[in-house]
Amino acid sequence: MHGRRDMWRTALGADWIAFMYCTGSDADASVRSEHRNTYLGVIDRLADIKATGATAVLLGNVFLSSNKPAGAADGASSNGTSAGAGNPQVRRPLSFFAPDTRFAAGGNPGDAANQLKELVKAVHKEGIEVLLEAEFCLTSEAGGGIGGRLQSYAGLDGDMYLRGGGGPEATGVLNTGQPVVRQLLLDALRWWVTEYQVDGFCFVNAENLTQDPHGGVLDSPPIVEELASDPLLASCKLIAASANDSLLPRSGVRGFPHYGVLLEWNNHFGADMLGLLRDNAGGLLSTFATRMTGSQDLFAARWDGGLPGGLAAGRRPAFGVNALEPPLSGSLLQLAGAAEDLDRAEIVARSLLMAVLVAQGTPAFNAPTLSRKGLLRFVRGVLKIRKKYKHLLAPSMFD
Repeated sequence: MHGRRDMWRTALGADWIAFMYCTGSDADASVRSEHRNTYLGVIDRLADIKATGATAVLLGNVFLSSNKPAGAADGASSNGTSAGAGNPQVRRPLSFFAPDTRFAAGGNPGDAANQLKELVKAVHKEGIEVLLEAEFCLTSEAGGGIGGRLQSYAGLDGDMYLRGGGGPEATGVLNTGQPVVRQLLLDALRWWVTEYQVDGFCFVNAENLTQDPHGGVLDSPPIVEELASDPLLASCKLIAASANDSLLPRSGVRGFPHYGVLLEWNNHFGADMLGLLRDNAGGLLSTFATRMTGSQDLFAARWDGGLPGGLAAGRRPAFGVNALEPPLSGSLLQLAGAAEDLDRAEIVARSLLMAVLVAQGTPAFNAPTLSRKGLLRFVRGVLKIRKKYKHLLAPSMFD
């Protein structure tokens, strides 16, 4: 474990993750007009990102994808995942080996790869890591794909690559329990690491990775074992982010199988903080204390109850990513209730930011949220406190 940690650009425990899309820069004055909603636009925003104190940037929707109206197949797939529900337009991967050409500045799709490499190089120059969202659950081939056409894996062998098979009734859910699919995903991740020099991945809808070819949930999924032991991926930070914890092994009471290697997006943290600080729910003070001190119910070792090593082994609190929302979701202010009362929402947002930044674990936020100067100043001030009292927030007993 120490060898893996030594290869990371930023030591675990010193991280602060900002997550963002390449799109959404229309109103950002720091982005040149010809770079808006492109890879180069992220470079234009680097000064603002660095000002937040972020040590890592999580980029969403980088895989070549297609836009789809959200439908039944996107809202509730045959394996029970809830990803995509309530989203009028969703983007689903079409290829796991190519960057999305829509984010290429200048209108030439062939420039996408070089511009993404330029982006990664520029972010690294600022001492910041680059993590990519990796969607290995829902694909663009739900319902047979756009217009009912067979595409990519459904057209190649839908019965092998997709849960429930291909064709017009296809769910588009990748069958990660199949050996050929596991090899495909490992090859894709290695490709992004070697060709684009990215520093890690966040596996959204990660519950799909825990299922066998027939949809049964496994305590020790082969694909996760392979991710945790892969020598090339040992230099990467791997984050599991499930959309529905109840679909994880043992109903998610011990989180995602990790083998002492994978980090985990702590959904319990966001739900409990919002319940107490936004909704004023009662009976959460003990839970609040648990979340602020590293969520030991999820991350402390527990060798009783016949749990396998991937669930029983303990992890330091820094392996828990503390966020208030799922990866790459909407604005914190909206989450805090800005639609009803903007002034109250900003006060709530500051309370939530404080909780995330001083809790034991790895803090993460949606970067556009901090475009408000007041919130940015607040975060920078709290980060100084976090650094000053690091010995309390990440004590040596966790090393």
